[in-house]
Amino acid sequence: MISYLIVDFSKSIGGAIVMAKCAICEKAVSHGNKISIARSHVSRRASRTWKPNLRSVKAVVDGETKTIQVCSKCLRSGKVNRA
Repeated sequence: MISYLIVDFSKSIGGAIVMAKCAICEKAVSHGNKISIARSHVSRRASRTWKPNLRSVKAVVDGETKTIQVCSKCLRSGKVNRA
């Protein structure tokens, strides 16, 4: 029996699916290096990710109430019409 993996690439960036993303400002996961410094020298680098601070919020979108993922910066600045 052959099984297939169905992947929706409409929410993908560079082939990787973006799951943590703000619905308002589209802030998503960012990647970089964690740099360890010992005695004023870089001793090692390790890759890591930074995730946005997302909240599930019921908001009015196009006249109807939906649950969307919104970052805390958009919530504080008042960019979201909460239901």
